[in-house]
Parts: sequence; C-alpha cells; structure tokens
Amino acid sequence: MENKNLYVDRINHNRSDNSLGNLRWLIRRDNYLNRTKPERQHITYTYLDRLPTDYIELSQYGKHTFEGLYFSPTEDIFYMSNSIKYKELHVNEKLNGALFVYAPDINVKGHQIHYIRAKRIIKNLTQD
Repeated sequence: MENKNLYVDRINHNRSDNSLGNLRWLIRRDNYLNRTKPERQHITYTYLDRLPTDYIELSQYGKHTFEGLYFSPTEDIFYMSNSIKYKELHVNEKLNGALFVYAPDINVKGHQIHYIRAKRIIKNLTQD
C-alpha cells in the first residue's frame, strides 16, 4: 500500500503481535491514539464501544483544538476516540493535588487537560 499518510496499527496494542488479523492501516492521529507510550506501559487502559449517554464533546481547550475528546459528568471521566473505540484517559495528579489528563490536539501534540478548567468550560457550553 503506497500511502505516506497511513501507518500500521496493532488492534490489540501488542507491538510484537504481527498476525494479519491484528494489523490495520490508520492515519497518524488514530494510530497515535491507539498506542501506549513506553513510559506509560504500566497503565492499563479501558476501551469502550460506546460512550456514556451524558457525554459532552470538548473541542476547544484554551487555544488548542481537539477532535474526539469527550467528558462524562456522571462518570467524571475523559475519553478519547481512536475512530474505533473510546479510550478512558488516565487521570494524573500534580504535587498540588490538581487532576489532569493528557490528550492530543488535532495536530497530534499532547496537552494537559486540567479537570477544574475543563469542567468550567463544559459548564459554560451546557448553559448556552
């Protein structure tokens, strides 16, 4: 396949499993969303076929634009779509106790999404 915009992706996230049924072609962003960086291999991610019914899409956070970033208020969880499933984003905690998740923007650059700020943005979105 001669397309420089496509990358080989492993469906089960196991880089050593090169069986044909486990491989597929994805664009860079979707491939990025389906992989786990080596420094985060200790984290077990949950993938969903469907989002909780109360999800809210967060497409703007500060000056950054996101695609496929969702928040469920009842679950208090952020999700990111990889065009196939929804990945529950791992919650990190700063030394001051502030909670955040990492999410890539539309340019596949990772950003910290802080819970308090994101909830304020979401509250404003739902009030309109």
